[in-house]
Amino acid sequence: MRLKAFATIVLSILSVLTVGVSAALIGMTTALHGTSTKLLESKRSITASLELKNTLLNFAHKDLLWISTGDTRHLGMRREAQENMVRLFEEIRHYTASEHEAHLIHSATTAVDSYIDERTRIGATPFNVISPAEQLSEKFEEAARNLQSLSLLNIEQAEAAYMASSMYNKQANLLGISITVLFLATVPLLSLVLRESLYKPMRKLAQVMQDFRQGGSIYSVRSGIDELQKISDAFVEMATEIQKQKETRVQYLAAAAHDLRNPISAIKMGADITVARYNDVIPSQVLQLLQVIQRQATHLNRMIGDLLDTVRSEGGEIELNRDIQDLGLIVKECCALFCNYSQDHRITISIGATPVFAHVDASRISQVVNNLISNAIKYSPYGGEVLVTLSVETNDAVLSVKDSGIGIADNERDSIFQPFRRANATRDTIPGVGLGLFASKKIVLSHGGRIDLASEIGSGSTFMVRIPIGPPTHGTGRKDWVETDSHNSCEILTVT
Repeated sequence: MRLKAFATIVLSILSVLTVGVSAALIGMTTALHGTSTKLLESKRSITASLELKNTLLNFAHKDLLWISTGDTRHLGMRREAQENMVRLFEEIRHYTASEHEAHLIHSATTAVDSYIDERTRIGATPFNVISPAEQLSEKFEEAARNLQSLSLLNIEQAEAAYMASSMYNKQANLLGISITVLFLATVPLLSLVLRESLYKPMRKLAQVMQDFRQGGSIYSVRSGIDELQKISDAFVEMATEIQKQKETRVQYLAAAAHDLRNPISAIKMGADITVARYNDVIPSQVLQLLQVIQRQATHLNRMIGDLLDTVRSEGGEIELNRDIQDLGLIVKECCALFCNYSQDHRITISIGATPVFAHVDASRISQVVNNLISNAIKYSPYGGEVLVTLSVETNDAVLSVKDSGIGIADNERDSIFQPFRRANATRDTIPGVGLGLFASKKIVLSHGGRIDLASEIGSGSTFMVRIPIGPPTHGTGRKDWVETDSHNSCEILTVT
C-alpha cells in the first residue's frame, strides 16, 4: 500500500467519524434546545393559567362586594380583573403548542366570557341581592373547569418535555460513551496498522543501515508501505555501489602500499648498513643525517603497515598470530623505542611487579602501543610527560597512555577512530594521515578488547586499552628488560 493511499484512508475514516459525531451532537443540541423551549413555554403557560383562575375568583369576589355594598370601587376592581383576564388569555394563546390546547383555550375563553356577561346582566343594579347559588352559577363552574383543564394540559406538556429532555440526555451520554469506546478501539487498531506498515519496516531499514555501517550484509526490506520498500531498494543499490567502490579502493591501496614498502625498506636497509659499517669514519653531521633517514624510514614503514592493516580490516581480514605473551615486556620494549625520540618529552612507565599474561599477537599489540605513544608525543608539541601504565582490573589488562598535550574536542572523539579522519585543530599543523587509531582499534577489537578515550581541550588525552587476560600456559614467559642508556628520557616505576 502506498503512503498516500494509507493517509487517504486514515483521513477519510477520521473525516467520516468527525462528520458523524458533529451531526449527532448538532441533532442532540437542537433537540435539547427544543425541549428546553417547550419546558419554558409550558412553565409560562401554567403560570398564566393559575393567574387566570385567581383573576376569575377575584372578579367574582369584587362582583359580589359591589352587589352587596354598592361601592363603585369594587366595580372598578372588577373591571380591572376583567381586563387582566383578557390579557392573560392573549398570553396563553401565544404559548399554544397543539390544537387540543388551542381548543381548550377557546372553550375557556368562551366560558369566562359567558360568565362575565351573566354576572354583568344579573348584577347590573346595585343592592340586587341574589342567592349564593345564583352567584356560583353553572357558567362560573364551567369557566373554572376549562381553566383547570388548561392547567392540567400545560402540566402534561411540561412533563412530556421533561421526559424528552431526559431521553435526549441519555442519548447524549450513550453517544459520548460510544465515541469513547470507538476511540479506545480505534487507537490500538490504528497503532497496530502503523506499527506493521511504518514503525517495524523503518526499524528494519535502520538496522540494515546500521549493519552496513558496521560492515554487515546488505538486504532489502520487503514489508511496509511501497515508499519504504522503494527507499530500501534505493539504499541497497547505493550500498552495493559503495561496496564496489570500496573494494576497488582497497585493492588500489593494497597495491600502492606494497609498492611503497619495497623502496622504503631498501632505503632503511642502506642507512642501517652504512651506520653499522662506517660508524667510526662517517663525519658526525653525515651520521646525524643517516639517523634521521633511519627514523623517518621506520616511521614510513609504520605508516605503510597502518595502511595495510586498514586495507585488510576494511576487507574483513586481519591476521593474528596469538600466543601467551607478557604484556609488561611488550610495553617496556615499545617504550624503549621512544626513549630518545624527543628531548622535550619524558616517558614514565608504571608497571606492576607481577607479570601480566594474555593470549595476544605480540607484534599487533606492539603496533597499538607504538601508535599510542607516538601520538602522545606528536600531539604534545610543547613537550611534557607521557605516562604509560599497565594494570589489571578483574579479568582485563588495562594499558593507559596519558599525555599533557592539546586534547581532543568532545564532538571529535568518535570520528578520530575512523580511517583518514583527524582532529580539525591539528590537521594542518601536525603531520599524519589518520590511520593509526583506526588500525589500533581494529587490532584491539580483534583481541576481544576495547579502546576508550578521555580528553579535555588544553589538558591532554588518555587512551585506555582493555584486553582479556589468562593464566600463562605456554609462550615467551617473562624476560628482564634492561635500560641500556642511562641518559635517556624513560623512567620505570614498578608498582607492587
